[in-house]
Amino acid sequence: MADNKKPVVNPNMSIWDQVCKTDPKATKRVSQRGGFTAIDAHAQIQRATEIFGPVGQGWGWELSAEYPPNDTVAVKVSLWFVAANGERHTGPIHFGGCNLKSSNGKADNDALKKAATDGITKCLSYWGFNADVFLGKFDDNKYVEAQKAANAPKRKEEADQVDEDLNAGRLHSFRMAVDAGNTPEALKETFAHYKDWIDAVKVSAPAYYEQAGTAYQRRYEDLKAEHEARKNG
Repeated sequence: MADNKKPVVNPNMSIWDQVCKTDPKATKRVSQRGGFTAIDAHAQIQRATEIFGPVGQGWGWELSAEYPPNDTVAVKVSLWFVAANGERHTGPIHFGGCNLKSSNGKADNDALKKAATDGITKCLSYWGFNADVFLGKFDDNKYVEAQKAANAPKRKEEADQVDEDLNAGRLHSFRMAVDAGNTPEALKETFAHYKDWIDAVKVSAPAYYEQAGTAYQRRYEDLKAEHEARKNG
């Protein structure tokens, strides 16, 4: 008899289970301090935004800086998020740190920002963000390759969406330029300006090619009609 039991869902792991796995594309290997895997902080913020909502609305942080007498800055970071029921919850509290001077002895103007980013990353790790990295799973090449394969469809979908947004924006600009053209010569100049894009979408996105062609032909016919009307008037 088949086992129809559903896996037990632990509500305490609801956030952790969504964010514990890391796309290798958002990491890089650092050779310093014996070698470790660094995580792209902005990718973390993007992921947190996907889960909680925009920074400042669905989640965020509070900071306070301290300057110990050793040429460093320590930033205390406290995270918060808004639950589905509208209640605001305070998350983990952690410290980030950075030297005030770079290795060449010059002042590091980004020290405060680096310390804050360090603290935010540490706090997010307590919610389970990129737990596989902190648990040492990225030391296993087989695990890393499996994560690359698992994230490949998502990356393709994101790339396709970027292409879609770019084509939509370019089509809008093309239509605006075409509509602003008052002479056939102006239309030809517009076409020449957008020719590379038009040639590209003819192959990769025929629907945009057809829409661009329709816009161009419509404006051409309008100008032709206006010319005939002036000539006969």
